[in-house]
Amino acid sequence: MQKKVADIFFQALKFQKAAYLLNRNLEDDNWALLVPYITNISFTIELYLKALLTSEGKKGKVIEIHKLKELFGLLSEISQKRINYLFSQQINNSKSPAFNDDNSLEAVLEDISNAFVKSRYFYESNLGGVRFLNEVLVSVQLTLLEKEPDLQKYIKAD
Repeated sequence: MQKKVADIFFQALKFQKAAYLLNRNLEDDNWALLVPYITNISFTIELYLKALLTSEGKKGKVIEIHKLKELFGLLSEISQKRINYLFSQQINNSKSPAFNDDNSLEAVLEDISNAFVKSRYFYESNLGGVRFLNEVLVSVQLTLLEKEPDLQKYIKAD
């Protein structure tokens, strides 16, 4: 495992923990935390995708990309298929409401692709779709952990 992959993964865990702490407070009807939750969870997904891309040997301008759909499109076909499969499993067991009829990973990525950027500048525009963020996160994280099982030690240390 590359040190850079581990560094990105460890950073992602921190944002994931923050997102989950914010989410717990959302359940107490503290809706002021919704935008920070979306910012943290979407950035976590971005970091996991970048860790997976780094693990696959992708280099260059990947670090400058913030669109989740674009990052996903750079992954190997094997990783894309695995994430798609895990995502399907996640939404079949999800308690998240379906906001439209197309709950495919492609449609969801289209909806959430710019969530990180839009949530940071929420006052300037409509946030747009933010459905199934956690399901995407878990699917990408599990794919990364399958590819890099040594990363498990960071979860236990966190």
